[in-house]
Amino acid sequence: MSDIGTEDLAALQSADAALAEGDSMVARRHLATLDNLEVADEIDALIRAGLHDDAAHRLNLFINPKFPSLEECIAHIGERRHFYV
Repeated sequence: MSDIGTEDLAALQSADAALAEGDSMVARRHLATLDNLEVADEIDALIRAGLHDDAAHRLNLFINPKFPSLEECIAHIGERRHFYV
C-alpha cells in the first residue's frame, strides 16, 4: 500500500531476482538505489542478518501489496467482517 514509484519498483524487482539467485550483494546494491530509505534499510538489515527468506518475503509484500491503494485499504478496514473473528 505504500507509494512506490516506477524506479523503486524496478529496483525491488531486481533485488528480488538477485536474492532468488542467491546473490545478496547484488540485491543490496539494488536496494541502495531506492528513494524510500525505510524500505531499503528494513530489507537490507534482513539480508545482512542472513535472513534471506524473510527478506524475500518482505520484498514480495512491497512488490505485490494486498491493497494497491490507500482507498482500497480503507474500504477493506471499514468492512464489518474485518472486526469479527
